[in-house]
Amino acid sequence: SSRVLWTLAVTQFTTQDFAMARLVGEELKKALSQVPSWAFNESKHAIQKNYLFKDFKQCWNWMGKVAVVAEDMNHHPEWFNVYNRCEVLLSTHDVGGLSKNDITLAQKMDALFDSSEKK
Repeated sequence: SSRVLWTLAVTQFTTQDFAMARLVGEELKKALSQVPSWAFNESKHAIQKNYLFKDFKQCWNWMGKVAVVAEDMNHHPEWFNVYNRCEVLLSTHDVGGLSKNDITLAQKMDALFDSSEKK
């Protein structure tokens, strides 16, 4: 019956699946408040931020650390690097917009930036 199929579908969800839901309404506002240094791009339903480093080597080193974290999360940023600058856009393609995974990755990127030498 359809009830059995629905039950089977619901029981197959994992914590990861709930992190993959598109954030909207109050949930979106709350999530954005957790990453105040990021700007919300309404047209792409994404968050974006520009990171500035002393030089290319520092920027590339940070990007390498982020790459390891992103790979572990299986959640990869859209980014663009020129010399000492990295422009980042985070969105979850599977949900067509911002998800909790994007917020988590943004927080981890900020923590890596804060712990990097920027002199």
